[in-house]
Amino acid sequence: SLLLITLTGIVAAMLLCFGHNAIFTWLKIPNDILEEAGNYLSIVGSFAVVQGIYIAFAAILRSFGFMKQVMYVSVVMNIAGNAVLINGLFGLPQLGIIGAAISTNISKTIGLIIIFRLFRKNIDIKISPKILKPFPTQTLKDLLHIAIPSGGEELSYNLSQVCILKFINIFGTAVIATKVYCSMLANVAYVYSIALSQATQIMVGYLIGAGDLEKVKNRIWKTLLYSMVIALSVTAILYFNAETIFHIFTDDTQIISLGKKILFIEFFLEMGRTVNILMTKCLTAVGDVIFPVVIG
Repeated sequence: SLLLITLTGIVAAMLLCFGHNAIFTWLKIPNDILEEAGNYLSIVGSFAVVQGIYIAFAAILRSFGFMKQVMYVSVVMNIAGNAVLINGLFGLPQLGIIGAAISTNISKTIGLIIIFRLFRKNIDIKISPKILKPFPTQTLKDLLHIAIPSGGEELSYNLSQVCILKFINIFGTAVIATKVYCSMLANVAYVYSIALSQATQIMVGYLIGAGDLEKVKNRIWKTLLYSMVIALSVTAILYFNAETIFHIFTDDTQIISLGKKILFIEFFLEMGRTVNILMTKCLTAVGDVIFPVVIG
């Protein structure tokens, strides 16, 4: 798994670093933000391998039940450095979006170091290149049997978002900014759905292994109910406080008005998204990786 992630991460990093101009041209990124966007993507994209290996160790720790520890590491990563380098605090240079990119990479590296130490301390598995001799071909096939369809489902979703973004970019920076703000707020609305679905995915795996199908059914439907209530409640809080929240980021009345309309549509979106997130995770847990890809 780590070998595959490293190889694909290198390819992704090269694509983002050397191909971002072609990508942005196709996306019709406005010229006034083209240079900054390219710099940001080059810096962040160069650390694709670090991000990939971090995700792998986080998934392993979650599978062994260390979900709180992974959350703590994530919190440490997210609070490290952004404000300092963006705004030039403590005598450091004010780097703006470049500062955000650099601090993101620093945070990823710190997170990887911490999560690897947690892995070494809590899980009795020795990692060595010697495991690859003789090369475990069957293990590779088993990994790809799940990884390729699962990745295909994620890829289809992200490609659809890229195509949507291409249309949005035609309307200028104000609409682009609105999209960014609303996507960020949507993440807040469905982050709990992701968290509950990840926990349920692990529990479903255990229950399937034990052959307790009745508990699987009960666990999934209960989680769906909880996820839906939480997602819609958070969306309601965001919608009814939309003007106050958007004023944190901007005073542009066009962005605020459009953003509030999008948050209203978010109510209906979250109903579908909650079901999709949970059912996809649970289907993957029981080995059905093809159906989510076809639906996606």
